Amino acid sequence: MKFFLLPLFTLCCFSQMVSSQEEITQFFIMNSQNVFYSYNTTSGALITTNDTNSTSKYNFYGQLSSNATDNTVLFLGTDLELNQDCMVQYNINQNSLTTLQCTNAVFNSTMFPQAIAYDPVHNFAAIPSNDTSSNLTIYIWNFNTQELESIPLPTGVMNDVTLTPVGAYDASTGNYYILYTLLSSVHQEAPLVMIYNLLSRKVVQERLSISNAGTAQPQFIFASGRVFFVDIYPMGDQVILEIDLESRQATQAWVIQNGWKTNEGLDFGMTIGQKGNYIVLFSHFKQQFVCTTVSLYPGKVTFTTSPPAQPTDNVIGLEWISGAI
Repeated sequence: MKFFLLPLFTLCCFSQMVSSQEEITQFFIMNSQNVFYSYNTTSGALITTNDTNSTSKYNFYGQLSSNATDNTVLFLGTDLELNQDCMVQYNINQNSLTTLQCTNAVFNSTMFPQAIAYDPVHNFAAIPSNDTSSNLTIYIWNFNTQELESIPLPTGVMNDVTLTPVGAYDASTGNYYILYTLLSSVHQEAPLVMIYNLLSRKVVQERLSISNAGTAQPQFIFASGRVFFVDIYPMGDQVILEIDLESRQATQAWVIQNGWKTNEGLDFGMTIGQKGNYIVLFSHFKQQFVCTTVSLYPGKVTFTTSPPAQPTDNVIGLEWISGAI
């Protein structure tokens, strides 16, 4: 596994990572049949395969948080028996799911697989969505009021010409950075960023156009006071772009080799997890799965890769949700 700084200079990637509560020890996947897989990010070994037997009970949207001490993951999803969207805690060791707080509604719009904005202090979760017949909209699960709120943004009607948006949340300020890309019949326009504050409920910045930052399948990351685009298109290499919002430019880029070149990769839509200022990327190298942990601290972006230890003949099926523990 190699890493490249563009232009393609080899990075020294096996750096000693600072031990902290943010450090990622597991990458997990919950597939479309609610089977939970987790991989050790140091050894690359598969450490958990749990069939939760919960497809008739839960439909999951994404991860809210995780706790490595008690080995739990907090999900956002629909409790199908209650017909309500809820926080659902998964205990990996016990292979048990517990419904916690709920809203009085069910999300029925569209979303791209992504890290959901979660604010445990103010007790809400949020994602951006577009219905193509309306403006770009933020949906907020307010667990204090038990309401699912929708906030249309000043983008104009999308009219079937946008890639589904993704967001990155800064819990210290309440700012929510939303990435979306408009398409025309001729070309793909530059990615656009809107900043909306989820605490004040006000637009902070409208429509920043970012140059040199086109991505095929983007994720948006806020870490160490900076924003990053991460291209996780499964049929190509994974690309991390650091974005300067003042200059509206991609300032640095790193490439992680990814060996999925056949339709096998199409089963994987969100091969990334984040915990604090770390992310983990899940890729395919020489017919084996690999975990790459990236520290995004200022001035010292470092990479640690696991050995390619787990053969890809361990069929996961259609990936639904991924994340970090």
